[in-house]
Amino acid sequence: MSNIEVPKRRYPFLLAVGVTLLLGAWLMTACSSVPKAAPAAAPAATKVAAPTKAPEPTKAASTSAGQAVTETTAMTTSTAMTTSEAMTRSTAAGAASLIALYKDAKLGDILVDDQGMVLYVFDKDVKDKSNCSGDCLKNWPAVTVADEAAKPAAGEGVTAELGVIKRDDGTYQVTINGMPVYHYIKDTKADESNGQGVGDVWWVVTTNGDKVTTK
Repeated sequence: MSNIEVPKRRYPFLLAVGVTLLLGAWLMTACSSVPKAAPAAAPAATKVAAPTKAPEPTKAASTSAGQAVTETTAMTTSTAMTTSEAMTRSTAAGAASLIALYKDAKLGDILVDDQGMVLYVFDKDVKDKSNCSGDCLKNWPAVTVADEAAKPAAGEGVTAELGVIKRDDGTYQVTINGMPVYHYIKDTKADESNGQGVGDVWWVVTTNGDKVTTK
């Protein structure tokens, strides 16, 4: 009878073992079926800011700059023209292309240049030679032409002999009957004869080339 009871006592133990194995197998299956966690995302790359572009000049600024350049150019051109005109007038003041007759109420028929400026001769000069230089020439500018071939033309009624000499300073001075002729600095407009008789050595000239001594 004892042999029969022993196997019966082993059933519960075997059953417990079997249940334990089944539970272990189920747990392993469950664990293997759980999805693995996704790897952590790499940190996003830092975006490098693009270099700041310098602001373009506004249209108004460009226009202003252009106007400034234009105005400056215009001013420069205007100044250059004024200077050129002044030089031309200064040169023309001592030059002559025509010797003409002028009827003066007091001095009679006397000679003037193509601008109407009265002509003078100097008692200290000699034929074909000027002795007026330095301060003298500042007050009595020589009547000049471009070169020896540029002898002034004689106007109607002018019978004096016209010629040209080369001065010591290299310029070419007009002569009347061989005597160098001049303007006077204080004659500021045509037909004035403020230089007549100055120092008793400066005289206007008649149409035939003689000096006039009337004061």
